[in-house]
Amino acid sequence: MDNYYNELAEGYDELHGEEQSKKFEILQKHIDFKPEALVLDVGCGTGLSSEHVQSRIVGSDPAVKLLTQARGRLLHLTLCRAEQLPFKSNTFDYVIAMTAVHNFKNLESGLTEIARVCKNTAVISVLRRSPKYEQIMASIKNIYNSWQTQRLETDKFDDIFILTRT
Repeated sequence: MDNYYNELAEGYDELHGEEQSKKFEILQKHIDFKPEALVLDVGCGTGLSSEHVQSRIVGSDPAVKLLTQARGRLLHLTLCRAEQLPFKSNTFDYVIAMTAVHNFKNLESGLTEIARVCKNTAVISVLRRSPKYEQIMASIKNIYNSWQTQRLETDKFDDIFILTRT
């Protein structure tokens, strides 16, 4: 999957930018990201989150060419997989994973890592047409069972979950 995104890197914003922007616009109606907040964008791609979230954003992605495109947009970039985030526990005020979870090689590990590094609120969007949809939903329910869960009304393609520590 990394090769796919590396090959797609130069045209990523053109191909997925509008779709991602719509998700962030929906999210902004529910979360007021403060400028001082520290945000981890898991699967940050080209750093499109910087156009919508006016906080200090750290980006992580396993596709080096996408990170090259993100250079200058985000506070810091880290080449890594969601399953092994190189950050201390409870580091980030928010962790966002927009249209990334279905690409995790190990859903349980990736979602557990997001919960581990998240201090307050995690945002996870899930593609409804993903062959892993039911598995993703079960994993979110299992891993975030003690968190407050809000499922946002989006469109027919995605579900966005706001998961807050209780």
